Amino acid sequence: EITSLKCNNIISGYSDGTYQPKNPVDRGAMAKFIFNASSLTEDTACNNFSDVNQGDPFYTQITSLKCQGIIGGYPDGTYQPKNIVDRGAMAKFIDNAR
Repeated sequence: EITSLKCNNIISGYSDGTYQPKNPVDRGAMAKFIFNASSLTEDTACNNFSDVNQGDPFYTQITSLKCQGIIGGYPDGTYQPKNIVDRGAMAKFIDNAR
């Protein structure tokens, strides 16, 4: 599965060439996975989350998913991209992207 997803440019891994499959996934990386696995186009025209800036590594993916109504944030207007994704949140990400 990892090789297939890497070959299809859905996942990439770390800068040292490793994937580290036992590491937890945060909300930023999950947004990248969902965006890359979809046929969505980049859309950064909407108001972004207060804690996601253009310099952030997953800015385009997070903002595009938000603008297209696939992801939401927390009531305080944040996305908290470093928070770990639990199985419930992962299921919601995938279901919204379908």
